Amino acid sequence: MGILKKITAKKFSFHQIFYLVIAITSVRIIVEWTLFYFPIRINVFQDYARFYLENVYYFLILFLVGGAFLSRMTRNKLLTVMNFGVKIYPVIILPPLIDGLLLGRRQGYFYATARNFWGNFFTLAFWQGDASLGISLEIFLGLLFVSGYVFYITKNWIKSFFTFFILDLFLVILSTPELFFGHGRDDYYFNNFLPLYYFLPFIMFAGSFLFIYDKNKFWAILRNTRPVRTSVFLIAVFLGGWARYLTTGFVDLFTLTLGSSVVFFIWQVSVIVNDIYDIDIDRLHNVKRPLVCQAVTIAEYKFLASLLSFLALSAGLVISWKVFLLTVFVLGLALAYSLPPIRLRKNFLGHALIGVSLFAAYLMGIFSSAYTYVFKNNVLILGVLISLFGMGLTLAKDIKDIDGDKKEGVINMFTLFGKKNGKRVTSGFIFAILNIPSVMFAQVKIFLLSLVAVYLFQKYESIKAVYLIGAAVILLTVKQMFL
Repeated sequence: MGILKKITAKKFSFHQIFYLVIAITSVRIIVEWTLFYFPIRINVFQDYARFYLENVYYFLILFLVGGAFLSRMTRNKLLTVMNFGVKIYPVIILPPLIDGLLLGRRQGYFYATARNFWGNFFTLAFWQGDASLGISLEIFLGLLFVSGYVFYITKNWIKSFFTFFILDLFLVILSTPELFFGHGRDDYYFNNFLPLYYFLPFIMFAGSFLFIYDKNKFWAILRNTRPVRTSVFLIAVFLGGWARYLTTGFVDLFTLTLGSSVVFFIWQVSVIVNDIYDIDIDRLHNVKRPLVCQAVTIAEYKFLASLLSFLALSAGLVISWKVFLLTVFVLGLALAYSLPPIRLRKNFLGHALIGVSLFAAYLMGIFSSAYTYVFKNNVLILGVLISLFGMGLTLAKDIKDIDGDKKEGVINMFTLFGKKNGKRVTSGFIFAILNIPSVMFAQVKIFLLSLVAVYLFQKYESIKAVYLIGAAVILLTVKQMFL
């Protein structure tokens, strides 16, 4: 047991553990690629990308669930358990080394099959099952380490055996996609395997994990997602998919929905980074923000931003290389908006950046389906209108942070002209931008909606009303342009 004491001596943060798990998993995958033969199809880049991400999320789920379970069994803090877990985690590198170098294996690993489920479970795949010798040894050593850890902490053989039993069962279930998808090797199975079997479950496990770990953090983060402004970006994605459908007659709803998740994750990264660097401003006007009310720490928020960025890049990569590049681009814009020394949020370029981000979200909707796409004039015009709406309507949000913005030297309509005159100037911009489609199509409805938006902003300073009416005007514009 002295070995366990040495292993648990070094302490890492959640942030460091996350990157260590990614790094060790990457080493495992690279070793597999080096030692084994993998049949590659037409799209080499995306084929390798999908394989990489399937493995990353598989091991992340295993690490997350295993850590949470050990924490419950030992009554130890989650961070303490995960510090132990990450130190025994390099055991996952053993299988390709044993099978490839010692046993001369050249064929890559396959997922377990449903017909061998109980063989895999009861014998750790030694005598009956789907695993190689290397994987069987990996499973045995991993389960031996974690059950030994439970005994070391609790001095209870029953808990130790129960840990071995439950984690073995979970491992076999996780490794057997046939239990949920049936047997198949068609395009649907390959193309949607990662999102359905590992990507989405990881999100659900991570959310449940946070809820169990600290309910107050969970609800504070959820309340801070800015649902109205988030919906504007999601609408832009689906409008891109709609425009594609109306011009080509085809749209892939599954990948379109996955594309909207990319935009959602990027927007939340933007929210988190903005909260970190606007904390002094928020102390004056937004006292319920998670950092201000101390529901989360800056370190925890940075870890969440890293995780959401990884999720966004992963989903973008699964959809297509175009969506992946757009994801990288918009993540860069999200950082440029708040991150010093660029910090475009401090001047009007920040609003231009929001407009460009909305246009990129619109393009994600268009590129979230397979096959080449040729742009038509009305599709481009709609994208430009969405971008202009993003630039102009977001001027309204600056009204809530006037004192803090003045203190921080932020340039906007309200710090330049004062609250009263700033409302007038901003209302003029809102009215003008919302009326672009009414001028183009002579739409009285859009003109009346723009008047309502201005009235609600002037009278009640309602930012949400401006965004929601803007969304309604865009939908009326789509109807006029395409239907």
